[in-house]
Amino acid sequence: MHNYITSHFNVLYPSVIEGISSNQLTIVYIKMGCGSCGTSANGKPAGCNSNGGCSSGGCNRMNVFDWLSEIPLQDGTKPYPIIEVSFNKGSRKDFFRNANGFTLHKGEYIAVEGMGGYDVGEVSLTGELVRLQMKKYDITENSITKRVLHPATTDEVQAMQASKEKEQDYLVRARAIAKTQNLNMKISEVEVQADGKKGTFFYIAENRVDFRELI
Repeated sequence: MHNYITSHFNVLYPSVIEGISSNQLTIVYIKMGCGSCGTSANGKPAGCNSNGGCSSGGCNRMNVFDWLSEIPLQDGTKPYPIIEVSFNKGSRKDFFRNANGFTLHKGEYIAVEGMGGYDVGEVSLTGELVRLQMKKYDITENSITKRVLHPATTDEVQAMQASKEKEQDYLVRARAIAKTQNLNMKISEVEVQADGKKGTFFYIAENRVDFRELI
């Protein structure tokens, strides 16, 4: 399983990543402790050999097939108001409140509330199975505050794709800076929010890393 340790930093000027569309860049570092993606002899994560990015979207997570998706609701029954959304080819998932009651289907791109802006993700689960997933992870309905904004527009999808195209460059540059600072960490993946206002860096480290110099 992945152990997620998240730290938030408000940077008043873009230092590690240039070109982010906000003067205030929020960087989130998440420590990955995946047993099957341990470090191999050449220093890269092992496992599926996607360097920690889990390109297949199947690393250490339970995929759920919604057998109830085609069954109509009874008269007067409202659909469950929370949906599950996947990001970055399924390597990250989160729950959002569908307060406006949009009719959403699995695989559809939607705009959701992000950090200081919006993000674009793919609907991965709807209906009663979301309730079961939340119960499985001990997440209460009242704790879900982030909202679905609307089905993603063409411009929003294009903005997401443009952000994705920058991730590899950011990854290379962040690794280079970490190396010059002699930081004992392996930055394995970068995820940029669709509107470009947040960057998430995934790293692997055996011990706690003081990466303030990297910022």
